[in-house]
Amino acid sequence: MIHISKIFILLIGLNYFVAISVYSADQSVTLIPVQSNYRKTINGNITKVISGDKIELTDKHGKKHTISLDIIDAPELDQPYGKESKKFVEDFIPKNQCDVIVGYSKRDKSGNILGNILVDLCDSCNCYRLSLSINILGAGFARVHPDYRDNKNYIFLEKNAKSYGFGMWENLRSTKIIPGAEVSL
Repeated sequence: MIHISKIFILLIGLNYFVAISVYSADQSVTLIPVQSNYRKTINGNITKVISGDKIELTDKHGKKHTISLDIIDAPELDQPYGKESKKFVEDFIPKNQCDVIVGYSKRDKSGNILGNILVDLCDSCNCYRLSLSINILGAGFARVHPDYRDNKNYIFLEKNAKSYGFGMWENLRSTKIIPGAEVSL
């Protein structure tokens, strides 16, 4: 089975570059630089995974925030692969995770923060700051949100997940594949 490797992010102030490494059938690795410019950040703990693209976070002052992940459009819980997408997010976040960073620039129509969650994952030698949105996309449990379809790097990740049958793309001929969801911001 082909697996996507970890995604590495170098944090530079509020701007960060993402280097995405994707394994393919021949075990080659592709690195893709992606830059995001978030103007604001919140530090806090993830208290609840609502769905594959919506998270509840409590900041250091005890205030709860609902974060709608940008870049991606994950299936709703009542749609095919909705529960699997949520489970991927629950499994991705370390159980001992004490702090995450949310980078954002705006809110959606519901007043939710629209941004990306950065999670620190450490092994015995290194720590990596990973983008939750890009990992969900690369693992095939979401598609590129319509507002980001012009970004060739995000499209590459979606196409890679489809071509290798990751996540909800496990069987492109399956009737379980969800149609493009209507999302309004």
